[in-house]
Amino acid sequence: MTKDQTFTQEALNGYLAEAKTLRALMYFYLVRSFGDVPLKIKSTSSDEDIVQLAKSTQQEVLTQIVKDLAEAEPNAVTTYGDVRDKGRITRYTVNTIQADVALWMENYPAAITACDKVISSRRFGLIASSAAWYNILYRTGNSNESIFEIQFSQQKLNPFYTMHALPATRRYI
Repeated sequence: MTKDQTFTQEALNGYLAEAKTLRALMYFYLVRSFGDVPLKIKSTSSDEDIVQLAKSTQQEVLTQIVKDLAEAEPNAVTTYGDVRDKGRITRYTVNTIQADVALWMENYPAAITACDKVISSRRFGLIASSAAWYNILYRTGNSNESIFEIQFSQQKLNPFYTMHALPATRRYI
């Protein structure tokens, strides 16, 4: 921050919250898929930092996930003020992942607490029943129902875009 006077401590804390949340989410995917996995918390800054890691227990990884999310929550932004709310980590993304992790760990009171934070924000809700609900959710995206979505551009189509966007071109394997 001494090199860039416009970069604030608040901005740094927000970026760190996003990084910790994404790390927690990725480890949550790993632990659900594989159980015991190597847990690396320190960054790799040089070749000397590259070492073979032993597996950590599933409980150790889940403890780190809970810790990362607890540290991220107070520093995560509540809104970016536009569509970025759906494609970047917000406090409600953190709360949603906290709820999912708590459910996985069978910690139902913590899951309820995390869900209540999202619900009480009154920023999310169900899409009204209509013929267009599928397009709203899966083609247009960034609906009132979503909390976190991977963003894409129709200018930079992925190979699956036409498979989902145009019913006539769907192929089933």
